[in-house]
Amino acid sequence: MPLLPTDRPLTLDDFRPLERGTVVILHYCAFNKGTFVWLHERVEGDRVEGQFAYNGEKFSPPRDYLYECDGRVCQGSGAEPVWAIMPDGEPADTLVDGILQLPQYD
Repeated sequence: MPLLPTDRPLTLDDFRPLERGTVVILHYCAFNKGTFVWLHERVEGDRVEGQFAYNGEKFSPPRDYLYECDGRVCQGSGAEPVWAIMPDGEPADTLVDGILQLPQYD
């Protein structure tokens, strides 16, 4: 069974049961299309705190966040809802030859 639902955009309640240190791959495709790795810390108020990394890059500083908007967890300044899989079933354009590069660690 997947850690997160795959049939809809994610909500704060989807992130609440995740343990600190859980790593999940998330996608967005409302205005832009992409994939990132999320290192979960906690849900605090209307935010999901943790760190993210795009394909092969280093993780963002600790306590970065995703946020709730209109009942969905979003990323970026455009309030793009995040999904556990790409809704259209297509690989995200940030993947290199269909393979997600793991984040770099210091």
